Amino acid sequence: MSRVLLISMLSTINDNHRKLLSAIVFFLSYAFLLHFMDLLRNGISQNFILFWLLIVFIFTSAMYQIFRFGRDNTWQKVILFQVILIAFFFQIILVIIIDTSTRWPGGGDAPAIFNSALYILSHTDFLSAGPDLAKWPGLQLQTIVISEITNISLRDVAIFTPPIYGTLGAIFTYFIARELYSDVRVALLAYLAYSPFYYMVIMHHWFHFESMAFIFFMAGILVWLKRLRKPPTASYSLLAILFVVGLALTHYLTSFFLVAFVITVSIYFLMRRRIKSARSIGGSPAASLNFALIATVITLGYWVYIGQQMLYILASAMTNLGMPFSQFQQSYIVELAGQQLRYDIRIWASRSYTLLFGAILLYEVLWRRDCRERETDLMLISWVVVCALLYVGSNIAIITMNVPFRILIFTYPFILMIVSHTVLKVKHRLKKVLLAILILGFVLFNAYSLQFIPEAF
Repeated sequence: MSRVLLISMLSTINDNHRKLLSAIVFFLSYAFLLHFMDLLRNGISQNFILFWLLIVFIFTSAMYQIFRFGRDNTWQKVILFQVILIAFFFQIILVIIIDTSTRWPGGGDAPAIFNSALYILSHTDFLSAGPDLAKWPGLQLQTIVISEITNISLRDVAIFTPPIYGTLGAIFTYFIARELYSDVRVALLAYLAYSPFYYMVIMHHWFHFESMAFIFFMAGILVWLKRLRKPPTASYSLLAILFVVGLALTHYLTSFFLVAFVITVSIYFLMRRRIKSARSIGGSPAASLNFALIATVITLGYWVYIGQQMLYILASAMTNLGMPFSQFQQSYIVELAGQQLRYDIRIWASRSYTLLFGAILLYEVLWRRDCRERETDLMLISWVVVCALLYVGSNIAIITMNVPFRILIFTYPFILMIVSHTVLKVKHRLKKVLLAILILGFVLFNAYSLQFIPEAF
């Protein structure tokens, strides 16, 4: 008996040492990484091999802790904090390395959206007589409120808050995965894998509607999932409606995807005679359809209210109908990606990972019948299929999506939840290691794809 107790004590001590060592590796690497970027910002030449070694140390340390100590209730919070830091780094990095006094991070529509915020600040008729971008005032109003409360200039708020919004939006991947799978390890791994996702970062780190709209999108889904529990609570219903309203006022495309998600899952519930997935999250098709109806009415109602601007967007989109996406790529995507080599690597790796993740999803559908959460996987896969159809359609012709990669932003959080669940449930040690390496490769190639990340060679 004493020998068993001694072995247990030694094991506990060893685990504590491993936790401490892995945490030290992470925080030291993170500190050196910030110092590296500060030196780079000040024009001091650096060895980029060191940069990528630090990136590898950060991700491998976090993944090791998830796999090894993810069941420890206390250490879960430490890991979550580390993943938040990772997500924030990729959102804030461009603000660190450029001169924000003369340039806008991300460029694009940021100056025009900022000018619309100035108009809203001085006019009350912005919905009826303001500039077109003022028709979606959610981001601008939030920026104005923060500026007034903190007494920080409106431009500084517009530059430095979007990375925070991007970080907050990504963290809902963690909360939704934890709600669906009741496994913090799945939630942590999915959040870690999504934190450097290329398309999410390039759209959410700068002053753009989608940086805030994605928060409403993910928060709305989370609250809706909680609302499906029995018995439903009025607070969740009210929160869900508030998020839908906030989203409708912030961005039209993200509003469309929230409505599409809820309708897709509601249809899935109805098509399943034995709604195990609904019961696994504690809900019913009726409650799901009610929320889908409310979200649709609010979204379409606001589109009708601002009618002229929404008709202009649809008309503009229809002028590109039938234009092959291949003609659109070089003028838009290559410009975003920067160097041609980096662009080629990203396209090749993106297609490869799409096929690999697709194989994992297919495995979940056809062969993994003994898994308790399989119905939840199928529910999410139904959404992935809808997004895949939209993506294919947008590649054939530019329609209301502007560019197809925006669809991936709303798809990959749920793909990574399923993949993370699969990885952590695999019993065979070699298969688990190979799948873990697959996810590590995914985060590293996404980090490399970012045009403002230093070259590795």
